Amino acid sequence: MSDPHGFPGRPADQEHAGVAVWRSQADLPTHARRAPQHRPYRDYPLLTTDGVAAKPHLAPWAVVHMENPWVRVGVLPGAGGLVHVAWDLLTGRHLLAPQPLAWTPPPADVEVEQDEDGAVTTWFSRHDPVSGLKLMHGIRLRPDNSALELRSRVYNESECPRPLRWDETDFVHVQPEQVSNTAHVPPPEPFRAGVLLQPGETLKFSAFWFGANGVGRVRAATEHAALHVMQGRGRVNIGLVATSHRQGCVVEAWSRRGQKLATCVVDVLPREPQLRALPVPRGDEHQIGLVRVTHNGEELVRARLPSQPLLAPQPTPSRTNAPPWQLYERGEFEAAQSRLDSRKQDDAYLLGLVHERCGRHPEAADSYRDAVESARWRVPARYRLARLLALAGRHEHALVVVTKVLADDHDHLQAHALRVILSRRLGRTEQAGSALAEALRVDPTYRWARDLAGLPCAPDPHACYDLAHEYLGTGEHEASLRLFGAAADSDHERDPRQPSVAYLARHRRARLFQVLGRFDESAEEILAADSRDCVPFRLDDLDLLEATTEEDTSAMFLRGLWYHGHGRVDDAIFTWRQTKSLHSRDARLWRCLGLSSQDDLPYARVCFDIALALAPDPVLVWESDQLDARSGVLPAFRLHALRHRGAAVELTDELALAMADLLLTTGAVAEAEELMNGHEFHSDETAVLARTWARLGALQVPTGNLRFPARSLRLRTTPRDLPALYFRLGSRLLEADSGAARRAWALAVPPGEFDRPEQAFWSVLALRGLGRHVDAQSIRDRLRSFCDDLAVSTAVTSSGEPFPDDPIAAHGRNVLLLRTQLDLLDGRTDLAAEKLTMLLQEEPAHADAMDLADWMTSGRPG
Repeated sequence: MSDPHGFPGRPADQEHAGVAVWRSQADLPTHARRAPQHRPYRDYPLLTTDGVAAKPHLAPWAVVHMENPWVRVGVLPGAGGLVHVAWDLLTGRHLLAPQPLAWTPPPADVEVEQDEDGAVTTWFSRHDPVSGLKLMHGIRLRPDNSALELRSRVYNESECPRPLRWDETDFVHVQPEQVSNTAHVPPPEPFRAGVLLQPGETLKFSAFWFGANGVGRVRAATEHAALHVMQGRGRVNIGLVATSHRQGCVVEAWSRRGQKLATCVVDVLPREPQLRALPVPRGDEHQIGLVRVTHNGEELVRARLPSQPLLAPQPTPSRTNAPPWQLYERGEFEAAQSRLDSRKQDDAYLLGLVHERCGRHPEAADSYRDAVESARWRVPARYRLARLLALAGRHEHALVVVTKVLADDHDHLQAHALRVILSRRLGRTEQAGSALAEALRVDPTYRWARDLAGLPCAPDPHACYDLAHEYLGTGEHEASLRLFGAAADSDHERDPRQPSVAYLARHRRARLFQVLGRFDESAEEILAADSRDCVPFRLDDLDLLEATTEEDTSAMFLRGLWYHGHGRVDDAIFTWRQTKSLHSRDARLWRCLGLSSQDDLPYARVCFDIALALAPDPVLVWESDQLDARSGVLPAFRLHALRHRGAAVELTDELALAMADLLLTTGAVAEAEELMNGHEFHSDETAVLARTWARLGALQVPTGNLRFPARSLRLRTTPRDLPALYFRLGSRLLEADSGAARRAWALAVPPGEFDRPEQAFWSVLALRGLGRHVDAQSIRDRLRSFCDDLAVSTAVTSSGEPFPDDPIAAHGRNVLLLRTQLDLLDGRTDLAAEKLTMLLQEEPAHADAMDLADWMTSGRPG
């Protein structure tokens, strides 16, 4: 079968291999991104941009190919090991949807591992500098199995516990409506809900995908098989597909009361669906509750039949560290120490970290020795103790301690590297070689081990910078200098969303040169340091920045950024106001002062006016408008100010949407339509785009002039983003073309869960218009349940906006909006009108409330 992407076929020397692996170069459509910028209120410390170019260009990519008799996979090491395509060789369709290429993670290190049974895993490893986690995933194919396995290994390189929640979208792009009928087996629930990794801990887990065409909608799946179940009158229809050959599989159907109703025996082959119609008694007491499939007593797959909720559940928050840990990570070491009890073993490890950060190494070593008595902290405490001993020149003792670390946890990657360094210092060449070989066997992609072996690594300035700190913590000054230099020199190759590390790396080199007495080289590094796009976030960065003087205005500004990003807003403002008198013509400084003045909006206005006068840019103009909105400036005056300030800058997606929203609010519908249809959107803010299109569709009289938003949202839009718009379009089409209206209403009901519960209201209306009253009532009942749960919830979320409203008040308005919608659905129009009036009095520009008001004043069409 020819490859639809034009990728080359298997090499001749692997023509008959059970699993083939090879590499090639390919020119792939790639969407360019706008230059990213730092926004302290969103995704700290990453840089953000308002989207990607709508039209792709061809760009060269390295591709790793894997193929067995059932699946062909193309993975991009240059995109962090992203599965770009997974091609089902039997059906000729995508097993996973192709991922649009835009901004990408840093390049991944690649290693191929072959098992004795013929299975092949291609490993991709990358470093997350923000969390301090080493993220490693492997694509495994087997010669006798049709499943694509995604193996994950996550290692915590940080000295602190780190929360982890597995997200498959980091590796694959799944859009079931566009691909082959694919069975998906996620990892166990704890990894999806969130776990807390101890320092030095490794977690291992897997997920699976395989084709399941011909069985119907997959009800349940495991790595062994996928199962379809549907009960009819007097029978239950079973569809079964397996990933490997199994004879004598037993299929059993059980009632909800625990009675076995039917059974059969089937033989299965990989990817060959087996369909059975099993007779079962009629009656409510014989409703199917469970179907399971076993083979030689081992359960392959089971499916339970109760329906699943249509409203998306609230995410389970990942576990987080206790307050003393939070103080430590905020750089408030003395405050953290005051919350710790030196007599408690569970406090000893953190107390050791505090002493170490404050330069009290003997006290730190004593605390680590106390922490060794705690089973929870034994491994990380011993490793930190071994580092201190190595730094103090006590190599023999350090080697004994690090050997104990590996005896307790042989997957501790940093301990393996430290053992190599200590063995070399002691002149034990053969032992060092054996230790290095073992380190590479445990993880052939581990950057520290590869560096010790002189092996190449993918360019990643942040990984070089963090590895330089690892060497520095063991006293390896020359290796630190080399890697800090590599970080600065390769900074231009970083992920565009990651902040620059060049300034920090050069200042680290300058300090090391001073320690080594090489003062001329130190001065050269300081002169070469450039703070553009630098956003410090590590504790090591704070150590560096707090050692600078007030005359170093760049370092003072960056120190304020660090404080602000870690919630120390008062310290940030104090630092920036100190810097202001020395460096008052830096627009970045005035902008940050304005963003930090949430409780003094007039002062924030002054700061933004100065910043706009010094260096206007689209982000500043948009943030200035958000400040006007928070300050209660009327929409007409906001529109006037936006026109004036925006005239000097590029019209970005954010500015276009803000302008369109204000035009609609002030009644300039035709101008809003011209703007929306004329601007080439490439934003990630699909929810904002969809809402703006919905408002425009509701306010327009002619329907033919409205271009469908798929033009502007073609990169990422799915029907579930747009229930309100589809319903409004269907309502306007009803008189002219009832068939088109019904098709639009059908699209107003998403195929799965709702991304935003507020959109369920429009789906209920659409279902009623279609005559599907049972389905409409079901969603209405779930909306009521969701609203009741939300009303008693204490969880609030950050809006990611520069001038956010009070989150508790915003939470209350969300509840009020849902109750307004429920009153409308239940026919209590007067009560709904009262609630809507209250809501719009509290927030006149509440987009969802304005949607409701527009719909009610237009006679509630549909």
